[in-house]
Amino acid sequence: MTKKNSGILYALSNELWQNKLKCGLTTQKLQKRISNLQTSLFIDCEIVYHTEELVNCKIYEYLLKKILKEYRKRNDREFYNIEPEDIKEIFDNFTYINSVLNTEEKLNEYIKNNHPEYFRLSKKRLYSEMCSSDSSNSSNEKKMIVGHKTAILLREKKRKCIYVDTSY
Repeated sequence: MTKKNSGILYALSNELWQNKLKCGLTTQKLQKRISNLQTSLFIDCEIVYHTEELVNCKIYEYLLKKILKEYRKRNDREFYNIEPEDIKEIFDNFTYINSVLNTEEKLNEYIKNNHPEYFRLSKKRLYSEMCSSDSSNSSNEKKMIVGHKTAILLREKKRKCIYVDTSY
């Protein structure tokens, strides 16, 4: 695993945030990341869940933001109104996908074939597109297809699909 891009995704909660979760990535130890976040808003954070170490946590964060687009509270913050068990399910699936696409080359090939915008767009424009709302999606549920067509249905709002070919 390349140390340059490897890291984890995490979800944090705090009683001040009500039912919102702070989701993000870190390439350092999680406790170190939390200590770097310490402000009045981030005191007494609780780790809800985190992934195993991922080959490229930036790509997985991109996929996470696509999945959680409709749950985002503000475009300029990484707070989401989503249930902890849904985050756990997403993170567990990312860990599984990471075990299949276990090299930078395999992951990059998957992203090139399925999400070419990740490499085509500048990071700033990519971020802004991920944050803007997409009202053209009329589905009332989000499906994330993992492995051999295992469907995970997440509740409530409309979401996009991510398909992963695990035949590598």
